Formats: sequence, C-alpha cells, structure tokens
Amino acid sequence: MEIRNDDYSTISYEADLNAVHVVWKKIPTEGMYREIFTGALNAIIDNKANKWISDIRKQGVVGPSNAKWLREEILPKAIQAGLNKIAIVVEKDVFKKFYIDNVKTIMSATAEMQYFDSEDEARKWLG
Repeated sequence: MEIRNDDYSTISYEADLNAVHVVWKKIPTEGMYREIFTGALNAIIDNKANKWISDIRKQGVVGPSNAKWLREEILPKAIQAGLNKIAIVVEKDVFKKFYIDNVKTIMSATAEMQYFDSEDEARKWLG
C-alpha cells in the first residue's frame, strides 16, 4: 500500500512483511528529511508494523542535526510502537557507515538493525 510518492521518496506499507518500506530518491533538504521520517513513523504506528526497510542509496550524507533528531526523536517512538527490525539498503560509503553506526548504537538493546547491498537480501532477513 503506497503512502507517499514524490520526487524525494516513496513510503509504502508491505503487509506480507508487516514492514514500512522507504526508498530515498534524491538528497533531501533538512525539512524534507524530517517530513519523510515523520511519515514513516506514522506509517509504523498506523499499521502496527514491526519492521522497517530503508533504501538510503540516494539519500546523500545526513547532517549531524538530522542524525541526532532521528536517533533521539523518531527511533525511540518507532521502537515504542513495536518496531524491532530495521534493514538498511546502502552502498559501501564511509560517511553512510558512520551515520548508520551512530544510529545503531541506540538500537542494540531493543531492536535489530542490519545493512544490505540489495533489497532482496534485506527482505530475506526481515522475512
């Protein structure tokens, strides 16, 4: 079920995986970054999704203020809503790895997060 589809992202709910799926299409502004993640959080809450797949290959480098906001605002609310598995599709990039590792530090006690080279691999893991 498609929730959002614009120049920046596609957000959908995939009932077969009970997952919210976000595909980034281009580098967002700070405001658009927050709008997209807020939409994904709302989709998790509305659908009682416990999994999240995010393809960030076209997202670009995320600034420190947005990474902090994601870590402190969005992820705790998503975990509280029942999220317990996050699959990240990402290219091998040192800046993206730093961003994901920074976010991953709060996940370890409450939810699993893994990175993948393809959406197929991510889906198998979420399965």
